[in-house]
Amino acid sequence: MRFGRLAGVFSSIFLVAACGPSAINVPPATDLYKQAVTDQVGQNYGLAIDQYRLFLDHYPIDSRAQDVELRLADSFFADEKWPESIVAYGNFQRMHPTHRDIERIEFRIAAAYYAQMDDLDRDLGAAQNAHERYRNLVYRHAGTPAAKEAEADLATVREHLAARELYVATFYIDRNKPEAGQARVAATLLRYPETVAAREAIARLREVALEQGDTELATLAAAALKDHPRSDENSERDAPLGPNTVALRNRLLQERNPSATP
Repeated sequence: MRFGRLAGVFSSIFLVAACGPSAINVPPATDLYKQAVTDQVGQNYGLAIDQYRLFLDHYPIDSRAQDVELRLADSFFADEKWPESIVAYGNFQRMHPTHRDIERIEFRIAAAYYAQMDDLDRDLGAAQNAHERYRNLVYRHAGTPAAKEAEADLATVREHLAARELYVATFYIDRNKPEAGQARVAATLLRYPETVAAREAIARLREVALEQGDTELATLAAAALKDHPRSDENSERDAPLGPNTVALRNRLLQERNPSATP
């Protein structure tokens, strides 16, 4: 009797296992692809993502698989699923490094990081990654539409990162730690010299120099304020640094690293 019951149980398990795959109703590749594209165009991104994934799971060697991989990444991006889009685009880049849309893909990765930039007192990982991606795009693919579009966003990211340096410099200066604050001012001028935040850092440095009686540094900072590229609202962001700004930056660099050559 006991043997009969066990035999029945094993028979049931065998039948379920045997019928399992056939219970998954996967539409033909063409139908699945058409429906996923329709959902993507109709901005039903969640449905499109699910169907693109299903397509790749069941039809990985289909001639449309590469297109589906990119459409999946685009759907993540359009749905503002930034981390998922970065992973999907990154995978696509590694698998298809010579794809015709590689510049646009690089821009999308940078833009996904850009969208995750946080406040100045929070983690800067997203801003730093966006900076690296935008800069890579601008220099490696100069002249392309994607690179030109990236330039404005890169400038914004650089302002953000420079503002963070200024934020930290002000933190130290306000707590009577002028040397640490000056080091951050130097970092701002060295890394992001063309930014508005760099000019504000110079102004703050001048105030500290006056308070400490360092008239030479205060005078140099005052001169740098006048010839800095962002000395007025109409100045060009890509204008060269003025000689006084360069001199101030060199002095700060030498104080930070006495062996450095201006």
